[in-house]
Amino acid sequence: PISVYVQNGKTYISALRPRVIADFYPKSDIKSIADEVDRFILSIVDESR
Repeated sequence: PISVYVQNGKTYISALRPRVIADFYPKSDIKSIADEVDRFILSIVDESR
């Protein structure tokens, strides 16, 4: 998920990184999918700036 919030008058964008989640489950074989989703989420956040 991607969250957008304002704190002390400044806007922040926060995203849960799938790549980090994959690190918690090293035997699950989800790293390649997590990396792909991670790149997609980063592109969304970058475009919003």
